[in-house]
Amino acid sequence: MDRSLTLVEFGRDYLGGLSAKTAKRRVTEEGIPHIVDHGHILIRQSVAENWRESKAANTQPDLRSRLQQIRDRVRARRKAAR
Repeated sequence: MDRSLTLVEFGRDYLGGLSAKTAKRRVTEEGIPHIVDHGHILIRQSVAENWRESKAANTQPDLRSRLQQIRDRVRARRKAAR
């Protein structure tokens, strides 16, 4: 069985030291699966690790979107030069 993290632990370990209030907002906004036990929100450690890996994996834009950004900038400059 997986260890469960409190909001304080999740904020400290996975959100760079953010408070429990900010961790709660992040959990609810992003739909991170959690358990409510006697009024306390708990996040499984494996869920927290998977969430962090998914955030880290999506930080680099893919080649297609990067080329589209460059194309849009060039077109905007050409249109402004006319």
